[in-house]
Amino acid sequence: VTADPEGEDAEESAAPHGVTPDQCTENELFCWFRCMPLDFEDSQLTHPSVCAERNLKLQCTSPRDEVVPNGDQHGDYYPGCTNSTDPPSAYPLIDQADEATCTDSLWEAFHASGEGYDHFVDLTHPMGDETYLMWSVLDNGVVKARLAHNNVFGFLSTGFANELDTVHNGMNGGHVVLAIPGGNYSPATGLDLNEPASVDTYTIHETESAFRHWR
Repeated sequence: VTADPEGEDAEESAAPHGVTPDQCTENELFCWFRCMPLDFEDSQLTHPSVCAERNLKLQCTSPRDEVVPNGDQHGDYYPGCTNSTDPPSAYPLIDQADEATCTDSLWEAFHASGEGYDHFVDLTHPMGDETYLMWSVLDNGVVKARLAHNNVFGFLSTGFANELDTVHNGMNGGHVVLAIPGGNYSPATGLDLNEPASVDTYTIHETESAFRHWR
């Protein structure tokens, strides 16, 4: 989830995943596993001639100024003007769970404190950590929910899919509650993990799935 700090990028568009570079036209660039459009008449997009005027190359890049020459990398990548040769790199890892502090007995007590909901679903992956979603629909129609996960996390989220979205299976335009283990998010550097964790509501952009577009 990253963003273009100068706003000179071609946004994610509704082009579907699964295409190959040989399916792209001369006005498209294969990036983020799809053919992304190029249009120099749109100030928010870019084009080979625009990059050349600035002595830059048209590449599949990111807000971190890292490039994917073949376009087959998942993340917030888009056609942009840059001479960078830096390949994608990982963000710093979050602190891992301290087993001396995060004991089984504390987890059991925390999990038990979520009793009393009308509905319960076990979301635990066969190779993952215990994760449970509990919810009730109150008399006023409000959904009261609890998402419990027995580990540290990069994010936790639950919400409602947008049934009209056919590109990302209901993600785009969805309404979610998102928990993140930090604050002061930057598309170039990620989360500031020295900031306290936060929980907030978001509406995912109708066409752009990168976190920088959420509101």
